Amino acid sequence: MPEQNSSFPNDRLCIVDVRINERLRGELKGGYQVILSDGFFFFINAKIHKEENISPGGFLTHAGAKDLEFRSDLITAERKARFLVSRAEHSSKQIRDKLFKKGFSKRVIENVLDRFIENRLIDDRRFAEQWIFSRLRKHPEGSIVLRYGLLKRGISKKIADEVLSELITEEIAAKSIEKAGEKILRRSTDKNRLKRLLYGRGFKISEINRYIKKHY
Repeated sequence: MPEQNSSFPNDRLCIVDVRINERLRGELKGGYQVILSDGFFFFINAKIHKEENISPGGFLTHAGAKDLEFRSDLITAERKARFLVSRAEHSSKQIRDKLFKKGFSKRVIENVLDRFIENRLIDDRRFAEQWIFSRLRKHPEGSIVLRYGLLKRGISKKIADEVLSELITEEIAAKSIEKAGEKILRRSTDKNRLKRLLYGRGFKISEINRYIKKHY
């Protein structure tokens, strides 16, 4: 759905053809290509096609065509975003990136994000909390690595720091470094190697020193 030049005259143009585009796949499958008398064409989904009764012989302005295309893309993008969030929690950045890869315009994407955020279908704080809980279950890591992971997924520094401060208590941090240290010590008891690997997993120097003091 590439964006077209919006600086068109406001003249009414005849719709010369409306055809199902067999090459469209995925979320766009079943879409229609609408061709105007000046050669300009655009795409709409089945919902807009039916609601607006778009058919050969009708008339549209370029502005009207662009509006139909935008509304169609918005419906299709929302459908894709709903599918994504129904399967797993997503950050706003993740949804933005996935919709962009599908070819949706920035205007369409930002409209979808605004609606989803307003209705709490997307919530970066909620995503951050669930992501941290998931990581701690599978990979014992320190707050430094966890913070980097959140930032990489588009979570703001403010939200990342607040959530980490709330969730990574001294008790949780101690349990995580115990689990991480136990895995490392199974392979080697070398103290320097242990320090290096624990630091690489995001644990703070103070946490590592306490762990070393306890086990050596």
